[in-house]
Amino acid sequence: MKWLVIILAVLLELAALVLIVRVWQHKHRNWVAKFFWSVLLLIPFFGLLFYGFLTINPESQSDHTEDSVGARTGGGSVL
Repeated sequence: MKWLVIILAVLLELAALVLIVRVWQHKHRNWVAKFFWSVLLLIPFFGLLFYGFLTINPESQSDHTEDSVGARTGGGSVL
């Protein structure tokens, strides 16, 4: 199921990029309309990109920090 979602997201992003290229190839539109539609179509693209880069798993990382190890054992320096 996870791969199906990834494939669907990639296909939708490719469709958005194709639409952006077609908007810019249209000679009768002004640059404001082209820019507006480009930004509108890129919002989901950058949203998924930022979500993928910023999503972390805090449970798997919180046990590996020095502060949490010192707090559990009672040791460490006090600042």
